[in-house]
Amino acid sequence: MAQTILCEVGTDVSRFRNASAFASWLRLCPEKKISGGKVLFTKSRRVRSRVATALRMGAQSLHHAKDYLGEFFRRITRKLGRPQAITATAHKLARIVFHVLSTKEPYSENVFCRSEAETLKRAETRPRLQAARFGLQIISTNNLTGETKERRLQRRGCKRLWSRSDQAYCDAFRSAQLRAASPHMGRAMRYP
Repeated sequence: MAQTILCEVGTDVSRFRNASAFASWLRLCPEKKISGGKVLFTKSRRVRSRVATALRMGAQSLHHAKDYLGEFFRRITRKLGRPQAITATAHKLARIVFHVLSTKEPYSENVFCRSEAETLKRAETRPRLQAARFGLQIISTNNLTGETKERRLQRRGCKRLWSRSDQAYCDAFRSAQLRAASPHMGRAMRYP
């Protein structure tokens, strides 16, 4: 896949203004037909680019991957179906390729883990802020029993999650998330 990308695009991606323009050039963005402000239909564009085909094949192979991109592919597959998930994951791969080629930095998955952790933290604090606006306070049922957040994470198999380095943090977070989403547990992961 890397050979195909380098042969077709090269190492200089400065002709594209941003990652969205690069993905659009590869035709990995949906095509919208709009008339009078109303969306008539959306569909994936036909692909003739070898790079887009290689990215789609790479996205399709992520079904069993145990990293962030594999989780992304499975989540989108559950939401939208397999064809749309392949296109969405190929679009994400195109954005990653653009970033790697434009900044000349190696690929690192820590960025995704940190942004996902920040998203979960925001989702955790959002109800508290909304309740505070109405003069209410949310009390966690786990705090009533005296169980701390660190203790709950240890019970799930994570050890001292918040004091580790970024990579270990991602590994522990991902394993806790996968364990909570496993069908054998029969319940979803709850946050305080």
